[in-house]
Amino acid sequence: MDNRDNKKPVKRVVRMSSPSSQQNVNRTVRNGSKKPKRRKTQSKGVRTFKSTMAVCAKTILTIILIITIIGCIAGTALTVFVMQYVNSDSKYDLHSLDKSYTSVIYGENSAGEKVELTTMSAQGKRIWVDSDQIPEHVKNAMMCAEDKNFKSHDGVAWTRTVAAFVNEYIFKGKLPFTGGASTITQQLIKNINQDFFDRGADEKVKEILGSLNLERNYTKDEILVAYLNYISLANNIIGIEAGAQYYFGKTTAELTLAQAASLAAITNSPEYYYPTVDPNYKADDDPDTNTNNENNKKRRNWILKTMLEEELITKEEYDVAVNEDITAALVDHSADTSENDSSGFYSWAVDATIKEVVEDLQEKEGYDEETALAKVMGGGLQINTKINPDMQNHLESLFAVESLFSYNSLQDTPDAAMCIMDYDGNIVAQMGSRHPKTTNLGFNIISDGGVNMGSALKPLVAYAPAMKDDRIFWNQVRVDEPKIKLDANSTKKDWPSNWNDVYDGPITIVDAIRWSKNTIPVELIDEMGVSKTMDWLENDLGFTTIDRGSDFQSTALGNFHNGVHIDEVTAAYLMFGNNGYYHEPKNYVTVYDSNGNLILDQSNDGKRVLDSQSAYIMNRLLRTVVTSGTGTSASLDSQGIEVVGKTGTGEAVGLSFVGATPYHVTSLWMGYEDSREFNEGLVYKPATVWKNIMSEIYRNSPAADFSYLDSTGVSYKNGGYFKDN
Repeated sequence: MDNRDNKKPVKRVVRMSSPSSQQNVNRTVRNGSKKPKRRKTQSKGVRTFKSTMAVCAKTILTIILIITIIGCIAGTALTVFVMQYVNSDSKYDLHSLDKSYTSVIYGENSAGEKVELTTMSAQGKRIWVDSDQIPEHVKNAMMCAEDKNFKSHDGVAWTRTVAAFVNEYIFKGKLPFTGGASTITQQLIKNINQDFFDRGADEKVKEILGSLNLERNYTKDEILVAYLNYISLANNIIGIEAGAQYYFGKTTAELTLAQAASLAAITNSPEYYYPTVDPNYKADDDPDTNTNNENNKKRRNWILKTMLEEELITKEEYDVAVNEDITAALVDHSADTSENDSSGFYSWAVDATIKEVVEDLQEKEGYDEETALAKVMGGGLQINTKINPDMQNHLESLFAVESLFSYNSLQDTPDAAMCIMDYDGNIVAQMGSRHPKTTNLGFNIISDGGVNMGSALKPLVAYAPAMKDDRIFWNQVRVDEPKIKLDANSTKKDWPSNWNDVYDGPITIVDAIRWSKNTIPVELIDEMGVSKTMDWLENDLGFTTIDRGSDFQSTALGNFHNGVHIDEVTAAYLMFGNNGYYHEPKNYVTVYDSNGNLILDQSNDGKRVLDSQSAYIMNRLLRTVVTSGTGTSASLDSQGIEVVGKTGTGEAVGLSFVGATPYHVTSLWMGYEDSREFNEGLVYKPATVWKNIMSEIYRNSPAADFSYLDSTGVSYKNGGYFKDN
């Protein structure tokens, strides 16, 4: 029998005498049949929060790691860039800034000497001066005004720069920081780069690096001289020399200490500090603001005091300068007519030159208009012209005299335009209007407008080509009568009529030209054909306004639908005083870039469009217009100067006279803006106005005639000139 079935269960003793025993008890209990004691359960929100924080922590650590890596790479790259930038040769060539940024237009005076007409900068009017033309007191005044530590720093005022940077980019300009951060070197870089507005950190860094580079490659004097040639002095004036001439009528070398300080004062705020002859002028409308002269004097004296403190001038020099009356030396520009006057408007001649160079650069280089204009205004171009400044100034003065245009200067007189051209096609002087110029590069009726010059075109459209084809000769007889006769019941007149409504019947060619008959040119064009006439005008004489849709009547009488350009008519007349040669009208001869390379060239020998015999005879025929025809009032015989030419009336709303002398061909046009007809009781005839002006232009010119023309193959007989063949 198995005793195991009779055994009683053994009771286990649990001792609790020590902590370790307690641990064993706990383990025994957990392993036993009793349920273990549960930990406190975390809420779902807590678990989510902890999970989110863990993810965020990992993300932040990752971002910090990425930023650190990128920063290291960027810092290394920036360091390399800065070192290369500072250690490289300067990209700014201070020695060629005067050529690279200032364009010059040259003319030719009455003595045949090349003269500077105007300088042009993209920023304003500038006249470059070198170091030896700038006195030390001028240089010192500018340093004390803008950067008295200029000679001791490395191009950057680090303390001021950092303070300005922190104020602007961290505190958004809220700190009471008033000091300027830029040195003269930094200002020069900014002026060269032309980045004055919307300047961010990039522009500032480039400015700093450029300044360090500039200081490494150039002397302090070279940098200061370049800066003095770049400062803005209000009124569209750039640079110390232009400022000296504009404000004081002096060169920089002639400036007094007080005047130098006065110009240096302007740079801080040009519109607020520039001195003026108007004692009441203020930079703004605030009645509490001091006048400009008071503002300038206050800052000028501060500059002088700084110069004294820096021991750059003596006490005696200081006392003289602060007591000098600056306003007494200022130039009054209220009546200026020069290229650099206070109005800022170029003369008609310079204006036309700029426009023509712009157009030719567009055509040759493929520039758009804006790029071409920027190239002309600030690309260092050297533009050579034949503009005569003496003649241009004289012409401008004469156009302002009312009595030269009308019987009664108090009456309303017409507008007018005049183009004076030499026999190479160069426009030496011009006036696009009698009204004062109010804009630059605006409308000029000489080259932009289409005007009707009427009978002044007859020698071009009819007589010259007919003479060339031997269709006419001096005393050939034609019939002055209507070419289109209408019946008695017609409401229209027979056509064409003459200016005096008189028909003379049989008439010679010389008399037809002398008395400006309409009927004979109509007959000649009918014989030659309108198409051939158009070809002659376009292909040989360079007319660009010809409308081949113009009717026969308009073409025959010179009243084209689109009108004609005055400069093109003037150029066409050259053949009558130039042995039959034609030259395209031009406002400049050559253009060179800043490196001296020829980029535009209009110097040429022209082309022969009329044989010398025909040209000579036409010259003599047009001489009769002035000696005994409709243009007698244009004669300059009293001055010994021979004139040939032709009058014109364009549909009663335009009067003209084209006259040639041995010196020039000159076209005059007169008309009203509202196209009203002329009152001959008030306005002089165009030939008279032409003489009134040209007699003054030629006042000091020697006597001259057309005896220089080639008369080979031409004989004088029976009171006229004839081809020998």
